[in-house]
Amino acid sequence: MDYNKEILAIEVDFSLPAQRVIRVLEFLELVRGLPKMIRVDNGPEFISRLLDLWWREKNIELDFVQPGKPMQNGNVER
Repeated sequence: MDYNKEILAIEVDFSLPAQRVIRVLEFLELVRGLPKMIRVDNGPEFISRLLDLWWREKNIELDFVQPGKPMQNGNVER
């Protein structure tokens, strides 16, 4: 299975900088542990250098949705 429908965190804002994404993931690491893989779109918060270094340090594989193919991440996009 690629995903489940459990919501572990919600961050709402007009912009989510990489540092804020990392803060949420670090909180989740403490309470739930980190996944082996995360599927993400190509938004600026997910392609930053800071976040790239963090993923690598934590050994998390990223699965990027192809640009222009939102249905590859259909559960999130709907």
